[in-house]
Amino acid sequence: MCDELGDETYMQAYVEEMGGVLLCSDFNCLCSRKEGGVCDAKEVAYYDKNKGASLQEIQSKLRLLSGSLAKSGKSDPWMSQRVSILKLIAATFAPDGSKQEL
Repeated sequence: MCDELGDETYMQAYVEEMGGVLLCSDFNCLCSRKEGGVCDAKEVAYYDKNKGASLQEIQSKLRLLSGSLAKSGKSDPWMSQRVSILKLIAATFAPDGSKQEL
């Protein structure tokens, strides 16, 4: 399988997509996996806009985007990236819904 997927970043992307998980723990990690190693201005703005949101708001947006992705049946890179960003932000919350400091 490693030969088929080649670079480690492709393997990580495959595992995340098939497993529905996010293996990055911060925004820089998420950006470093992209071609060129940086996020574009639109992605940074989306992260900045949502990083202060409550867990309920993040979960609501995740449900909406995930439902839209499943409904369309097509691969939409921007929608997938937003889902990844929201999952990353959601992971910063403690089980009780309070914000954790990393």
